[in-house]
Amino acid sequence: MSAVVVLTPIVIANWPAISAAVVAAAASAGFTVAKKPKTAKPVAATQTVELQLENMDVVAETLAQEDQIVVEREGVRVVFSRDARGHFKTCVSGDLAKQQLEAVGQDLAGRVVQQYVYQRLTAELQNQGFITMNDEKGPDQVIRLHVRRYE
Repeated sequence: MSAVVVLTPIVIANWPAISAAVVAAAASAGFTVAKKPKTAKPVAATQTVELQLENMDVVAETLAQEDQIVVEREGVRVVFSRDARGHFKTCVSGDLAKQQLEAVGQDLAGRVVQQYVYQRLTAELQNQGFITMNDEKGPDQVIRLHVRRYE
């Protein structure tokens, strides 16, 4: 007797979630998604910073190995990727000081995590029979959800 377990559909099923989170976070920060990340022309970068960020493992679990999402804004490029060993990386490059690149990368990564968790939470609430009555994003970037159980 033998068994085959295929994990790929899980990653593929979650790929839209991570893509949607990155697109929403990038748009809110003024970035645009590069059309073909692997063949996109390089940014005229004088600095490149690789960030080790907390909480990105939540998002990284849904990114397939050796995949990447590239977003750009005003000469700054941020690449979210997962290498062949499964390690998640966020690389920020551009013609800014390293501290500025780190700040841009940390802000965008935080927005990505927030969007991803928001989307997963609302989907799970809906699966549990709740309806989102209202959601508010305050000036401090905190999202407040008002839900009601649908009966």
